[in-house]
Amino acid sequence: DDELTLAPYTKDEWSRYMYGYRALEALALALLAIAIIKFAAELIINASDAEKTAQAKQTCLRVGVAMLAIVLGPYAVRLLLTIFNYLIKMVPLRAVDLDKAGEIGDTGIIGAVAHLLFVWMKFKIYLIFVVRKLMITFMLLITPVVFGLWAISDKFRSFNLWIGELVTNVATQFCYALVFFTASL
Repeated sequence: DDELTLAPYTKDEWSRYMYGYRALEALALALLAIAIIKFAAELIINASDAEKTAQAKQTCLRVGVAMLAIVLGPYAVRLLLTIFNYLIKMVPLRAVDLDKAGEIGDTGIIGAVAHLLFVWMKFKIYLIFVVRKLMITFMLLITPVVFGLWAISDKFRSFNLWIGELVTNVATQFCYALVFFTASL
């Protein structure tokens, strides 16, 4: 059941990706060290300026949040995958045999064209889900780096792109399930 809730990953794949995640955590540790040094320097240099001291405290808060996010990153992705996989299980889909697409309509040229269209559709959907899996994996693996860079500067705008891509790619399968369910009504 664990393999079902972590789709599109098997247990072995997830374990391998966690090794990559741990390696990038080491890089994030260096980024967090830079952020801490930046915080300390800002605090020392600007000790008499209340506004700059407040900015330094914000940097300290970002470092703490980034550390927490780096540690919890894989668990958050697992939670997202599990939630959307359970939502997919709740959609009452009927099995459709796309291999019988040639039986639609004529057995002549119309049937051949219909069959080719269904084969093309299957290929496109397969490709979308391969890219989806690659994107989720990439977004998972760069999580420590994204949070490490965000800890250094709150002007790091790729954070919004990262979270948007991650959630969108995790939700893609559920969206397709809803579309197919609606189309089958």
